[in-house]
Amino acid sequence: LCQTSAASVVRLSKRMGYLGYKDLCRALSVDLALQKAERSYEDMHPDSSLAAIARSACRTDIEAIENTLSMCDYDEMEKAVAAMVRAKRIDFYGVGSSNLVARDGSNKFLRLAKICLSSEDPHYQLVTASTLGAEDVAVLISYTGTTFDTLETMRMAKDAGAVTISITKYGDTPLSSLADIRLYADNSESLFRSGAMRSRIGQLAVIDILFTAVASRMYGTVKPHLEQTQEILNRKRIHMK
Repeated sequence: LCQTSAASVVRLSKRMGYLGYKDLCRALSVDLALQKAERSYEDMHPDSSLAAIARSACRTDIEAIENTLSMCDYDEMEKAVAAMVRAKRIDFYGVGSSNLVARDGSNKFLRLAKICLSSEDPHYQLVTASTLGAEDVAVLISYTGTTFDTLETMRMAKDAGAVTISITKYGDTPLSSLADIRLYADNSESLFRSGAMRSRIGQLAVIDILFTAVASRMYGTVKPHLEQTQEILNRKRIHMK
C-alpha cells in the first residue's frame, strides 16, 4: 500500500526504537487496546442498569483475551513451551491478584505430572525459588512488572539457575527485563485497576495457552495422567441420576 520495501519498513521500525516490524505491530495493538479500554467505560454511570453492567463486564473480558492474543510473540511463546516440556519442576509465583493466576497455573500443570509449587506467602516463595535448579522453570506473574516481592523472587530463581518466564503488561518492565523469556498479557487495565479485571483475564489466557501447548506436545506421555487426575476429581463430586 505504501509502495515501499519490507526492508525499509524494518529499518523505519528500528529507527523508531522497536526491535523490528513485529515489535512495532504489537506496540500499535497495545495503543489500540488502550483506546478501546478508554471508550469501554464512557457509558458507565452510577445509575447503570444491571444489564448494561453485565454487557460491559463481559465485553471487557472478551477484549482482554483478544488484546492478549494480538500481542502474542510466538517466538517467545515457543521458547516457553519448549522449556516447560523439558522441565521436571515448574513453579508459579505472584502476589495479590497475580497469585490467583499463579495458583491456577500450578493446578493445571500438576495434571501434566510436573512438580509444581505455588504459595501466596512471599517468604515461602523465596525459599522455594532458592531450591530450583537448571532443569526447572519459574513463571513469575505481575501486571505492572514492578512488584517488589516478585522481583525479589525472580532474582532468587535466576541465582538458582532456573529458566525464568515473566508474564507482565506489554513493554519493558523491571520484571521482564530480568526474565529469560518474556510473555505479555492485556495492557489496558485502567478505571477498575483495583479489581484487576482485564489483567487477570489476560494472564489466565496466557496460562491456558501454555498449558494447552505443553499438553499437546507431551500428549502421549500426559494422557494417562490427565485421565487419572480426572478420575480422582470425579470421586469428589456428587453424581446425579
